[in-house]
Amino acid sequence: HIMFDMPKLLLEDFSDFYQKAQNSYPTNITTIYTSIGMQIDDRLKFFVADRHQNIKVFTNQHGASYGTAERHLIEDYEKSVSTLFLTAGWSNDKKTVPFGIPKLDKNFGTEEHINRTNTYYISTANQKYLFRFELYAGSGYFLKEFFERMEAILCNLKVPNLYIRPYPNQYSKERIEEMIDRKALNIEIDRPKTLSHLFSNAKLIILDHMGTTMLEALHYNIPVIAVLDPNIDRFRENSLDIIKRLEDNRVIFFSIEEATEFINSTSSDIDSWWFSDDVQEARGLFVNSYANLPANWERELLKIID
Repeated sequence: HIMFDMPKLLLEDFSDFYQKAQNSYPTNITTIYTSIGMQIDDRLKFFVADRHQNIKVFTNQHGASYGTAERHLIEDYEKSVSTLFLTAGWSNDKKTVPFGIPKLDKNFGTEEHINRTNTYYISTANQKYLFRFELYAGSGYFLKEFFERMEAILCNLKVPNLYIRPYPNQYSKERIEEMIDRKALNIEIDRPKTLSHLFSNAKLIILDHMGTTMLEALHYNIPVIAVLDPNIDRFRENSLDIIKRLEDNRVIFFSIEEATEFINSTSSDIDSWWFSDDVQEARGLFVNSYANLPANWERELLKIID
């Protein structure tokens, strides 16, 4: 029932929360630059909404699937409340400005890649119940299919030093731990504090989704393979050529059987595949449009918001 599910700040606590929002920021602000603020920070939303005619909002893309997903409701919303929307390199209208993702300002170079030995399977988030509409419908179909596909992938992988990193919610962790025990899989659960540890030790990253980690791995030139669900992962028209290049070069798979067969046969010599000219060219095309970051990004950002 909508009256039971509606957040209190939109009704009975509206006045108090409105006042808190107004007191949260200096009243003379004329420009706001944010990444995820317009999505999750309710105080910022209230503050901006009250001054939308006198304030400029620059929102920076903060995750994956922007510009590529057939549907991206968060992208649509963030663009609608922003003066300009800064992307990771793509543009599809006057409001989208090719820029980059500042969180990519790190260095996980490939010079020591030869000493990396671990293969990591990184899972996306899954909740037991539908709680929001986003890139896809979080329905019972998706929830059931997701773990069935994960089990099929993990049961067919025959690679040494295999770790799985569940998304940090209790439901996903419990389902994955139960799966590993039930199938007696020789897989360790990885629990580093940050992804930096993982990137520094990854021989290969396997993903079951087109998430932020995909962008990071491609940007840092770390071998990565995404095994996608053709019923869920659908792409918009203007990104299909680049997605097809990644698929042709075996960076993206839609078939579990083909993906696991390739990983098993390539595991002993990942670098020969990954650093081939064709794979590197496809990776570069994707990074330039969807996982970019200018060398002097701070200076470029100031030019945009000035």
